[in-house]
Amino acid sequence: EDVGGAAGDESGYLCPNQQVAMNETVQKKFTAFGWSEWEIREGRELELRGCLDNKLDGQACLDLGDIPADEFRGKCNKAMPPTYEASLVYKLPVNNKWKA
Repeated sequence: EDVGGAAGDESGYLCPNQQVAMNETVQKKFTAFGWSEWEIREGRELELRGCLDNKLDGQACLDLGDIPADEFRGKCNKAMPPTYEASLVYKLPVNNKWKA
């Protein structure tokens, strides 16, 4: 599956193109009530399974004055046309995730 384009590759514009080092230490912000003792079980981490991004054609967008006020948020406008859209597929276990 596609998990992102190479640096400079337009097809991977929004998708991550580098693996995140899993051995990085994250500072634990919540230490009260034993929260700092909890860890994610091995193999139960968030996993990016797929990422595809597409360049969008903004030529179908409307001028701001041509969009009715009640449809503004649902219409593409030329003042801020969309350029890309991304479709991400994640695997995130819900149960049996934490260990103390």
